[in-house]
Amino acid sequence: MYSLFSHPAFAAPAAAPRRQYQQQFPSFSLAPSYPTAYDVSIADDDSTDEEEQLLLAALERKRQQKAARQQHRQQQLLQEQQRQQKLIEQERRLRAQAIAQAKYEAEQEALRQYQYKKQQQQILEQQERRRQQAALEHLFLQQLQQQQLEEQQRQRQAAKAQAMAEAKKRQQQQQQKLERRRQLAIQAAKAAAAAEEEEEEDQEESQYEDERDALSDLLNAIFFPKHQLKRHQSNEQEYPRKRQQQQQKQIEQQKQQQLKEAEEKKRIEVKKQEEAKKQQKKDEAKQQAKEEAKKQQASDSDEDLVGNYFLTFPDIKSLVEAALGGKLETAATTQTKVKPTATQAKKPESSTPAPAVEAKPAPSTPSSTHSSPELRAADILQQRQQRKREQQASVQEKHSELNKIDSVLDDLTRELDQILIGTIENKRQILQTEENLTKTMFKIDSVESEGDLSVRKRRKELIKKSQSLLDLVDEFKARQAIGKSAANESESDSESEPESAPVKEAAEMEVETVPETGVAELETVSDMEPLPDVSTDAEKSKAVSTEDITMPKATAEDASASESSQEDVAQPEAESTATDVPELTDSSSSAAEPSSDEEESSRDQLTVAPKPSAKSCDPLDLIADAALELARSEPLDHDFDMVLVH
Repeated sequence: MYSLFSHPAFAAPAAAPRRQYQQQFPSFSLAPSYPTAYDVSIADDDSTDEEEQLLLAALERKRQQKAARQQHRQQQLLQEQQRQQKLIEQERRLRAQAIAQAKYEAEQEALRQYQYKKQQQQILEQQERRRQQAALEHLFLQQLQQQQLEEQQRQRQAAKAQAMAEAKKRQQQQQQKLERRRQLAIQAAKAAAAAEEEEEEDQEESQYEDERDALSDLLNAIFFPKHQLKRHQSNEQEYPRKRQQQQQKQIEQQKQQQLKEAEEKKRIEVKKQEEAKKQQKKDEAKQQAKEEAKKQQASDSDEDLVGNYFLTFPDIKSLVEAALGGKLETAATTQTKVKPTATQAKKPESSTPAPAVEAKPAPSTPSSTHSSPELRAADILQQRQQRKREQQASVQEKHSELNKIDSVLDDLTRELDQILIGTIENKRQILQTEENLTKTMFKIDSVESEGDLSVRKRRKELIKKSQSLLDLVDEFKARQAIGKSAANESESDSESEPESAPVKEAAEMEVETVPETGVAELETVSDMEPLPDVSTDAEKSKAVSTEDITMPKATAEDASASESSQEDVAQPEAESTATDVPELTDSSSSAAEPSSDEEESSRDQLTVAPKPSAKSCDPLDLIADAALELARSEPLDHDFDMVLVH
C-alpha cells in the first residue's frame, strides 16, 4: 500500500531531511500533539483493517513531509535574508569606504591645489620683490648718475670760473706789461727825440761856433796874437762837455737795457712762480685723487661683501650663476680682472708745463671697477634683456613647430575625408593615418610651453584637433568590430535558442507561487532542488559583451580602476550564485519575461549605431597603447595631461 500511495522518485530522499531535522531539532516529532481522526488509540473496536492503517499512516507521513518541507523553506528564506543583509551591509561598507576615500582624495587634491597656489603666490611675490629691487636699484643708479652729472657740472663751472679768473689775471698782466713796454718805448722815443734834437742843436752850434771860431781865430791871430792861447784852452774846456753828453746817452741806453733785462728777469721769475704753483696744484690733485681712490676702495670693500664671498667660494658663485642663468660681475671680480700693467702705471711726464685748464684735477666720479650698484643694475638689465630675447626666440621656434604640426594635421584631415567616403578596403590607410596621428600627438607633447600662454593655448587646440581625428578613426574601426560581433552573436543566438527553450519550460513547470508570508504549500519535491537559471547567466555574459563593445574611451588609470571595481563586485556575486539558492518568484511568467526583455535590449544595443569611442583589438592599437604607457612614465608638461590614444 505504501508503494501505491507514494511516488517512487520521492520515497527515498524523504528520510534524509527527516533525519537532518531530527538531529537539528531533537524535540521535533512527526506525531502531532493533538488527537486526530487517524489516532489508533481512539479508534473503536471496529477498526479498519491493516490496509487502511497503512493508508492513514502514508497520508500522515505525507502531511508531515509537507510541514517539514515548509519549515525547511522558511529556514532557507531566513538564511537568504541574512545573506542578503550581509551583502547589503558589505556594499554599504564598501560604499562608505569609497566615499571616505573620495573625500580623502578630494581633501588631498584641495590641499595640493592650495599648496600649488601658495607656491605660485610665493613665486609671484619673489618676482615682485625682485622687480621692486631692480626698480630701486635703477632709481638709485639714476640718482647716482644725476648726482655725478651735477657734480661734474659744478666742477666744470668752477674750472671755467677759475680759468676765466686766471685768464683775466694773465690778460691784466699782459696789459700791464704792454703798458710798461709802451711807456718805456715812449720814454725811449722821447729820449731819442731829445737826443736827436740836442745833437742837431749841438751840430748847429758846433758849426756856428766853428765858423765863428775860425773867423775869430783869424781876427785874433791877426789883431790879437796873445789871446790865441786862451782860446785854445777854452776849446779844450768845452770838448769834455760833449763827451760827457755822449757818456750820459750811453749810460741812459745802458739803464734802458738793464730795465729791459730786469723786466725779462721778473717775467721769468713770474713764469717760474706760476709753474711752481701749477706743479703744486698738480701734486695736490694727485694726492687728493689717491685719497679718494683709497676711500672708494674702502667703501667698495665694505659694500661688495658678496663679491669677496664669491671670490673666496667660487663653487657657490657657479651654483648661483647656474640658478640665475647668467654670469655675475661684482666690483671685486672686476678688480681681479682689470689690473694696470707697468707700462700703463708709469706714464711719461711731459717736460713742458701743461696749460692751466689741463692741470685741474679730474672730477672724482666712481669708475666701473669701483661701483658695485651700477654693475649690479647693469648686469640685471642685461640678464633680463637676454632672457627676454631667449624667451622670444624659443617661443617663435615653438610656434613654428606647432604650425608645421598643424599643416600635417590638415593633410591628415583631407586624407581621412577621402578615406571615410570610400569602402572598408581602406583599412590599411586608416591604420597608417592613425599611426601618423599618434606620432603628431607625440610631437605636440614634445613641445613644452614653459609657462607661455600662447604656446599652451596652441597646444590645446592642436590636441583637440588630433583627438577629433582619432575619434573619427575609432568610429570607422568600431563599425567593423560591431559588424563582426553582431554577426557572431546572431549565429550564437540561433544556436542557443533551441537549447534554452526546454530549460525555460522546465523552470516554469517547477517554480511555484509563494505567498508573502512564505508558508505556501509545495506540491512537488523538485522545489527542494531548483535548477540553476541558465537565462540569467546568458544575459550576464551578453551584458558584459555589450559593455565591452560600447565601453567609452578613457584614460589607462580610469580603465584599470573600473576593471578592479568590476572584479571586486563580480567576486561576491559569483560566490553568492555558487553557494546560495536563487530566490523564488511569484509566477513562472515573471521569471521568464525579464530575461526576454533583457535579451531584446541587448540586441537593440548591438544594432544601434556605434559610439566613436569603441574599443578595437588591432595590433597597431596595442603598440600605440604600450608606447603611450611608456611616454606617460616620463615627466609631462604641468599645464595639462596628454590625452591617451588607443
